[in-house]
Amino acid sequence: MTTLRELTVQDLYGITSNLGDLIISDGIKNSKLPVGTDTYILTADSTQPLGITWQAVPSANHTITNFTTLPLSTNSITPIIISDTTQTPAKGQYLCIYQVGYYLSKVQQGRYLNIGLYSNNILFSGTEENLNVITASQTLYYTNASIITFSGTDVFNLQYYSSNADTSATITSGNVVMLRITDV
Repeated sequence: MTTLRELTVQDLYGITSNLGDLIISDGIKNSKLPVGTDTYILTADSTQPLGITWQAVPSANHTITNFTTLPLSTNSITPIIISDTTQTPAKGQYLCIYQVGYYLSKVQQGRYLNIGLYSNNILFSGTEENLNVITASQTLYYTNASIITFSGTDVFNLQYYSSNADTSATITSGNVVMLRITDV
């Protein structure tokens, strides 16, 4: 068998004829694999004569939710649902990432926001954070990433509450990204 290293340009001339054609060995001889469809990826497939094939990129099972300007209307110790983030994910395990921008217009010791991911109004352990503010009217950002398993009937959302923050607390922007990792 001749290896690609032993071939000359003259040996390869004529195997490929179109832009994007690939030279592939089927184990016996070199063959042409025509260029794939735009956005397709090359995938190993032992059922194909050349051992590879072009396939559509698997659709990512993810959601992205954005929200903006959520003033805290009361000095609440009861979590407030950010309604834009409410969803019922399909059964599976997800990487859940959220980011928020926030500020307090008044700074005083003991003022902070609590924010976390909830399912059926129960906080997911490890997703809650006390967001402190050092300087008044300065926007700060916080990001959290957690792996969470959903049953398919869970009602999921991001919730927040204050601790002595009264109405000076504002979430200025944020987003929640959910990437499905596996079916459970």
